[in-house]
Parts: sequence; structure tokens; C-alpha cells
Amino acid sequence: MANCAPDGNRKFQQVKAAYVNAAITHKVLDYWDDMAGLLNASDLAIGRAGAVSVAEYAAAGVPSICMPYPYHRDTHQYLNAGKLVEVGAAVIVDDVGDDTDSGIGYGRA
Repeated sequence: MANCAPDGNRKFQQVKAAYVNAAITHKVLDYWDDMAGLLNASDLAIGRAGAVSVAEYAAAGVPSICMPYPYHRDTHQYLNAGKLVEVGAAVIVDDVGDDTDSGIGYGRA
């Protein structure tokens, strides 16, 4: 599941195109505001590690791959994700750019 930000159709189309040849079962959605329902229907969450996101992953009981926002001055999202890692509910993957202007980053372990 990929949930796009509510910035019109541009990001949705970019993300949808990025998944065209994905060898995984997936669904790309335009903006969706029922995160509880979406996470409860998911086998895995991949996303940022803001406080609300981490709380939603935990409340839904969904394992997660957390990609903390790397440019915040205090890197607090690493601390947020660390709480899930401590209980075996997540792994942290650094967000690295793909050197294009696509706005879609790819991570590495």
C-alpha cells in the first residue's frame, strides 16, 4: 500500500508509475485519511517515523520499516522509530535519494 500526499494528481501518478514493474502485491492509493483502517488491512507499513506515524503503527500492531526524515536538525524520528525497534516491531532504514528529481526516495539497510 502506498498512500500519497494530498497534492493533486502529480505525486499519485509518479508513485503509481514507480510500482508498475514491482514484483510484490501492492495497491497505490491517492490520499486516504482512514489510516487505522488502512494499517489494519496491511501486512507491513513502510513510512516516516514521526510520533503520530509510530503510534499508528503500534496501535495497528503492524510491523514496520521506518524511514526517519534525515534532514531534521535533531533527528528525533530515529528516536521515535527506536522504540518500535526495541520491541521487535520495526527496522530502521536510512532514506537516501535516488539522484533524480522524482521526489521518490529509495532506502538502504
